[in-house]
Amino acid sequence: MNTLTLTALSIYNTVTDMCSKGSDGLMRFLHSLSCYLSGTSNQWYFMLHNIGPVPASHYNNTYYSLPSTIEWIFDSYELTCSLHSSIRRESVVQYGSLPFLSANITIHDRTFSLDEFLQNFKIEFTPDNIPDPLHVLRFWSITRSLWFTISENPILNIIDNEGNEHSFGIFSDYDADQWNSFFFVYDEEEEDEQEDEQEAEQEAEQEAEQEEATQPVLEQPVLEQPVLEQPVPEESDQQPSLITHMELIEPTE
Repeated sequence: MNTLTLTALSIYNTVTDMCSKGSDGLMRFLHSLSCYLSGTSNQWYFMLHNIGPVPASHYNNTYYSLPSTIEWIFDSYELTCSLHSSIRRESVVQYGSLPFLSANITIHDRTFSLDEFLQNFKIEFTPDNIPDPLHVLRFWSITRSLWFTISENPILNIIDNEGNEHSFGIFSDYDADQWNSFFFVYDEEEEDEQEDEQEAEQEAEQEAEQEEATQPVLEQPVLEQPVLEQPVPEESDQQPSLITHMELIEPTE
């Protein structure tokens, strides 16, 4: 393959990539324009405590100066779900696909596959904000316009990343610890290392505080006062008085 052919292939790939990106951008623009003209939105709000979903065009809390109750913003066109800006992100934040190899929903004798949805769906979550089985059902329901009730008792069946099968009742109680373990796996050794690091930091801080408390106060230097020289008496020619030469004579018996 000569240089000319390689150059032509490179130009072809570049032009194809530019056309693909341009086409995607144009489709997004037309979709946004269509939503604007029709008064609808491809964004859906999921509230705290698993309330919703509510179309973004039908949420006006900010207009009435009410606090935000939004937890997730789901974009049915982009198939992305991000945490609302009001959600505190003090812990680890992850963004990516749901941690399942495959999933489906069974209702009585019918089965609905979620595999195509899982391949394209991306979500942002933290240890304090993990989507539950009902969230997964509603994300998928928005894209398919299929809605199920409690009386139909839908079951979410998944295959985790290790190939194990699990089933969760969507409108009934489920094992939350097992479900959450699919999103965040905590190794006991890592937890012990983190605890040891925290203890070491606390001990170092305590030692630093003790050193500051016991540190001796520097004495202020004492300024030496100049010693005044005493005047030397001048020698005199006068004989010392007799008193100075008198000796005490002890009385004799």
